Amino acid sequence: EARCLLLHALNDCDTGRGLLPYIDLLYCWPTWGYWPLALLFLWLVTLFVTLGSTASSYLCPALVVISKSLQLSQSITGVTLLAFGNGAPDAIATIASIRSNRTALAIGELFGGGTYVATVVVGLIFISNDFDVIPSSLLRDVFFYLIVSYWVFVLYLHKSITVGQAASFIVLYLVYITVAVFGPSLITACRRNRSRVASVLHERSISTSTPSLRRTFSGVSLHHHHENAISFFTTSVEESDERFQRDPPQPPHESPSRPAGNATVFSGEATPLLGHSTEQRAEYGEWTELLLQLCPAEPHEWNTKQPWCKLYDVLTLPIHLALVLTVPVVDPHNRRTNWCRPLNALQCVTSPILALGVFGAPFVNLGGLVPLWALVLVMGLALATAVRLTSTAHEPPSYHGAFAYAGFVMSVVWIYGIATEIVALLKAFGVLSAISDVLLGMTVLAWGNNIGDLVTNLSLAKQGFPQMAMSACFAGPVFALLLGTGVAF
Repeated sequence: EARCLLLHALNDCDTGRGLLPYIDLLYCWPTWGYWPLALLFLWLVTLFVTLGSTASSYLCPALVVISKSLQLSQSITGVTLLAFGNGAPDAIATIASIRSNRTALAIGELFGGGTYVATVVVGLIFISNDFDVIPSSLLRDVFFYLIVSYWVFVLYLHKSITVGQAASFIVLYLVYITVAVFGPSLITACRRNRSRVASVLHERSISTSTPSLRRTFSGVSLHHHHENAISFFTTSVEESDERFQRDPPQPPHESPSRPAGNATVFSGEATPLLGHSTEQRAEYGEWTELLLQLCPAEPHEWNTKQPWCKLYDVLTLPIHLALVLTVPVVDPHNRRTNWCRPLNALQCVTSPILALGVFGAPFVNLGGLVPLWALVLVMGLALATAVRLTSTAHEPPSYHGAFAYAGFVMSVVWIYGIATEIVALLKAFGVLSAISDVLLGMTVLAWGNNIGDLVTNLSLAKQGFPQMAMSACFAGPVFALLLGTGVAF
C-alpha cells in the first residue's frame, strides 16, 4: 500500500490520460501475481488491432475521396491531411510535456519519433511497394525536416526560447506548406515555358537554314521535337506531383484502357478500399443493408473464408461494431458508394458523442447549467433527422461526400484515442523498467506516438498510394516539431 501511495505522489510515474489505471494494475494489486501484466499485454494487442483496422479500413478511404474531391496530388495530401492526422498526437503530447516542465521528455520523443518514422516506416514502405520516388518532393521534405531538426536542436542547446523564436516555428511551417502546395505547379509552369522557348528557337533556326538543307533539317527537327515532347511528358508523370484522377471512378466491371504511366501511378485505385468483392451485388432493403454493414463479412464471403479468418472476424467483432457505428465511410467501389441511410443517420449521433468521450469533455457543463453531452446529443439527433428526411434508401444523396470528411475526422479521433492509450500503457511499462525521461521519450514514447504513422502510412502504400505515405513520413514529424514546440512556448 505504501508503494502504491508513493507512485501516485510522483509526477514521473504519471502515465497520462489513459482510460485504465495501468500503474495501479502493475503495482497496487500484488496478490494477482503476473496476471495484470498478461492482461495488459493482451490489451496492448487489442489496441494495435483496432489501430490497424481504423487506419486501413476507415482513414485510407476517407483520404482518397477527399483528395479526389479537392483534386489534390498524393504528395500534397500526405503533407497536409495525412500529416495532420499523424502529427497531431505528437504535437499534443509535446505541448503537454513542455508545459508540465518535462522538456527533456518532449524533445527526446520528438527526435526519437522523427528518426523512427524516417528510417523504419520509410524502409517498410519501400519494402512493401515498388514505386518511382519523385525526386523534387523527396528532396523538399528531407530538406525541411533537416532544417527544422537543426533549428530545434540549436535552441535546445541554448536552453531558452524567446517568443519570437517560438513564432518562427509556426512561420516556418507555413512556408513549408506553401512550398509543398504551390511548388509543383510552379515547376511544371517553368518546364512548359522552357519547352515553348526551346521550340520557338528551334523553329527560327530551321527557317533561317538554306533551302537545300531545309528538308533534311526539318525532318530531323520534327523527330527530335517529338522525342522531346515524349521526354517532357514522361518526366512530368514521373517527377512532378501526380494528380488523382478527376473523372468519377469507373464501375468495377469496366476496365478502360489507360496509359502505362497512369496505370503505374494509380494502380491502387483498382483495389476496393474496404476489402469487399468488386462484383455487382443485388440491392437490399435499407434495414438488410444495415445488418450487412454491421457484419464483418457478407454471407457469400463468409462461406469462402478460411477457419482462422472466421475466428479472427468473431474475435474482432466488438472492434468492428464500434468502428462501424461511429466512423462514416464513403467508398466508390462499394455498393451505392457505401451509403446506408439508417447507419449514416445513426452516425450523426454516435460520432460526436464518441469525440467528446475521447477528449475527456462529456461531463462539462456550459454556463454551469447545460451538460455538453446533452447539447451535442440534441444537435446530433436534429442532424440525423435531417439526413433521414432529405435522402432515399437506395441512392446516396448529393451531400454524401460530406460523410468522407466526417469519416476522416472520426478516424483521426479514434487514432488519437488509441494512441493515447498505447502511450499510457507503454509509459507504465517504462516506469516498471525504471528508465530515464530522455530514454523513455526516444524509445517508448517515440514508438507509441508513431504507431499511427506506421500503420496508416504502410496501409496507404500497400493500397497503391506510396507517394502520399512517403510525404507524410516527413511532414508528420515536421508538423509535430514546429507546431508542438511553437505553440508550447
